[in-house]
Amino acid sequence: MQLTWTTLLAQYGQQHNGLFFGGNDDRFDGQLILNRGEKSPLLVMLRQVQSGRYASNQLTARTSVRLSGDYTLDIRPKGLTGSGYQTIMALAGQSRDYGCPEATKGRIITASDRPFTKQILSYPELRQALARQTGEQLRVCPDARGDGWHLIEVNHSNFDQSLGMESSPWPTQAVREEYLFMEPGEYESPFRAAQKQFDEAMDNFLDLLTAAGDALAVWSGVISGR
Repeated sequence: MQLTWTTLLAQYGQQHNGLFFGGNDDRFDGQLILNRGEKSPLLVMLRQVQSGRYASNQLTARTSVRLSGDYTLDIRPKGLTGSGYQTIMALAGQSRDYGCPEATKGRIITASDRPFTKQILSYPELRQALARQTGEQLRVCPDARGDGWHLIEVNHSNFDQSLGMESSPWPTQAVREEYLFMEPGEYESPFRAAQKQFDEAMDNFLDLLTAAGDALAVWSGVISGR
């Protein structure tokens, strides 16, 4: 038996009464829907994204929220953008002080409404999640339904690269191990440890998404359009 990222996501879904879609092979391919009662559900996706001749693994989570007006926000690590893009954003006034350097340090922020963005970033849970999840991109934009509905997305596009870092919270080594010739009693313990590590990392990843949604919902009535 082989431990895969898809298997780990499926088990995470079972623990949270989620609805999982995915095969049982070793592809980085699975979707999980987590119900949250009256709030919009969470969608978690493991997917391979093709770029030219190369494919990369991406971890993405989405939800939605209804706001009183149109709003866009993009918070991304500087490492995801080239120096030219960073220079252009700085000249365009996007390297502004949003009042929470502990959460925005090392990031490029573009937003359609600066006062509203400052209000959102004043939300304690969102600041804490941004400070902890330094490799993720947070994106907010109107969705196709209109009527104030917005997509909220957290994306880890450099997931493959981050797995090789010593600071990675994900159970990389356990997934890379070969369990083919082990008896069930031999691999049960490392599987349980890997699942625990995956669950903690996924909880933190989704905390950024839900904190952003809660912050947007709290301050949704103060969109100024500036």
